[in-house]
Amino acid sequence: AVLGIATSILLFNTMNRLYFEEFRRAIFIKRIAGLRFLEIHRTYLFAQLGVFLLGFVASIFLMVEIVVAFLVSLLFTGLSLLQLHVQMQKENKMSMLVLKGG
Repeated sequence: AVLGIATSILLFNTMNRLYFEEFRRAIFIKRIAGLRFLEIHRTYLFAQLGVFLLGFVASIFLMVEIVVAFLVSLLFTGLSLLQLHVQMQKENKMSMLVLKGG
């Protein structure tokens, strides 16, 4: 179970990095347009929430304890928000460098 969760976290981190790499230009343009964090990433966050809920329901359906399934869902949700926040700070620094011409 621990190996499965660790593998899931690794794949989840990779998915988040790919999201930011693929949509870097679009995110930058939206930042310049004045959109805020949640406005930019609303669709992505709702998609992740849907996947988390689907995983939670599947875990309950497979006879896993509800507490464990809930804690794993909270872990992934917290990890997602933390990664998005850290990446957004990196993007803000990069945006400032680009705007200053550096």
